[in-house]
Amino acid sequence: MTVTDMQDFIANFVPGLAGASGTGLAIFYSLVYNGSYMIPEIVLTCVVGFLLMQFAGKQILEKDPG
Repeated sequence: MTVTDMQDFIANFVPGLAGASGTGLAIFYSLVYNGSYMIPEIVLTCVVGFLLMQFAGKQILEKDPG
């Protein structure tokens, strides 16, 4: 696959990147690649953190320091 073929392929899916090359494509690739696993990871971490605070946090705060 040549560079021209890749640019045509990208232009079909993201018309705004039709004339992009080099840095623009690298930024787009980085956003897509990192976003594909970081967004679900952030959501999962927030849910687990919330659940820990709801259940374990109450027990820690209610514990007698005695």
